[in-house]
Amino acid sequence: MATANLKYFDLNAEAFAVGSVPVAEIAGRVGTPFYVYDGGIIEQKFERLRRTLRGCHVLYSLKCNPSVAVCSLLKSLGAGADVASYGELLTAQRAGFAAQDTVFVGPGKSDRELEAAIDAGIFAIAAESTNELQRIDAIAGERSKPARVLVRINVKENIEVAWEKMAGGPSRFGIDEEAAADALSRLSLEAAEIVGIHTYAASQVLDAKAILRHIDHSLGLARALSQQVGFELKCIDFGGGFGVPYADTDEELDTDALGSGLDDLLAKYAVSRDGVKLVFESGRYLAAECGVFVTKVVDVKASRGKTFVITDGGINQFLRPQFMKVKHPALILNKHRRPPTAVVDIGGPCCTPVDCIAAEVRVPRPEVGDLVGVFNCGAYGYSMSPMNFLSHPWPAEVFVHKGKMRVVRERKEAEDFLREQIDASDDSSLHG
Repeated sequence: MATANLKYFDLNAEAFAVGSVPVAEIAGRVGTPFYVYDGGIIEQKFERLRRTLRGCHVLYSLKCNPSVAVCSLLKSLGAGADVASYGELLTAQRAGFAAQDTVFVGPGKSDRELEAAIDAGIFAIAAESTNELQRIDAIAGERSKPARVLVRINVKENIEVAWEKMAGGPSRFGIDEEAAADALSRLSLEAAEIVGIHTYAASQVLDAKAILRHIDHSLGLARALSQQVGFELKCIDFGGGFGVPYADTDEELDTDALGSGLDDLLAKYAVSRDGVKLVFESGRYLAAECGVFVTKVVDVKASRGKTFVITDGGINQFLRPQFMKVKHPALILNKHRRPPTAVVDIGGPCCTPVDCIAAEVRVPRPEVGDLVGVFNCGAYGYSMSPMNFLSHPWPAEVFVHKGKMRVVRERKEAEDFLREQIDASDDSSLHG
């Protein structure tokens, strides 16, 4: 297979390593399967994005990978936090993100989540509807605490080059652009203050021109709404959606073009980085390429002309290839320098025909005991997977930074999650 999208790893080294730690050493310590994240790659990606978006605020989207180790590193580098649940808010706090650098997004926020966000004094809550905005206002009033709000707008534009679109048509997200001015003008808020807007057009976008069109649209919309509704424009959250290459044919996002284009647009609308807080969210771009899902071959079999490599890790621990229909690059790590001689499907131990984590992969001759690595798994890998399916062990998570490895989440065996359950046949466990 081609390896252009694995440029952060040394494929010429005798032993495949993540952050200078051989994966065989990690496997010997924690067992397979496991996720391993290279903090050095995260640093490289964040610095590139910070240079591209100079003077803007970069928020790390915890939804892609809420590992406290990953979050803590990004906080230390200067990122803020983009959270979408009470659990993510607690994680952000534990990782050390300042409240003033935190924005709470997402539809269907519970009262508990709104109360926690307001009590924490975070920078802003992104309101997805006028109903939610009124709930924020009421909760803030009851608690005698002000709440800053970014109104999420379901923009009219549609980024055609993106597979996962978040706007442009009917949507669970935000207030329709054409109805926003009238809907917001009808509200009477007492404790909640509208400080700006939040937009998010699409995810996994590799076309800088498409992102710039979204920024252009959002800048014009923010200015118009602030004038029509009558709020002071203090912040624009442009969302994110910056993509990374998965297929060999994918081209990297042109960050130079994105940065220069952003400068031109801010000049066009006379928006100062000092006068208006400009926010971009990023999860996948910062974390995806740092992660490898490592699993061991337990069987190799041929069936009607096709070769199947059976591994101890499957879609229960790495669902994304099937759920999102994305082909992640994969290698046999202990044979990464050998030429490919076979085309195989790689799948795990789950009793379902969809358990395939890498399809039609060109590899050297596979054998029992080989270590398979699936790449670009630092985002939406562990966090997206249904770990309880078939009650197999949960994989460990390992963080490697500056030559040192740390187990940041222990492997979880069947005995561990059985202890968490209540046996209904035990009267002592029943209440009422």
